[in-house]
Amino acid sequence: MSAIIEKHIPEEMWKAAIKQVVTTSGSLPVVIKLARSQISIDEMDLIATMEILNHSPEKELPQMCSHSSQENTPYGLDRELKIYTNRDLSRANYVSDILFKAGIVKLKKVINPMSGKEVNGTKLRQEWCW
Repeated sequence: MSAIIEKHIPEEMWKAAIKQVVTTSGSLPVVIKLARSQISIDEMDLIATMEILNHSPEKELPQMCSHSSQENTPYGLDRELKIYTNRDLSRANYVSDILFKAGIVKLKKVINPMSGKEVNGTKLRQEWCW
C-alpha cells in the first residue's frame, strides 16, 4: 500500500478482492495510459472505494468525477475518494472500471442528488458488502 489506512473491511474479504483485481487486471498498481499522461490505481484506491461504498446508503454513489480540489468536487464517489485518501486526483471512474472488471461493483445510472438527473454511478455488489 502506498499509505497506511484503517481498513474496516474484513481481512479475508480484502485479500480476496485484491486477488480478484490482480487476476483480472494484472499486477498492482494498475497503470492506465491517458492521452498525455498516465494514472496509477493502487491498493489504497481499491480498498478505499470498497469502504466508502459499503458505508454509503444503498451501497452506491454517483461517480461525479471532477478535476477540482476536494472542497470543490461535488458530492459523490470521486469527492469521497479524495477525502479518504487525501489526494486531489480524480479517479473514481478508473477505480470503478477496475472493480467492475473484477466483479466487485456494478456500474449503473444513479440520481445526482444535486440536479436530480441520472449520472454514472458505482454500486458495491451484495457479496462484497460486510
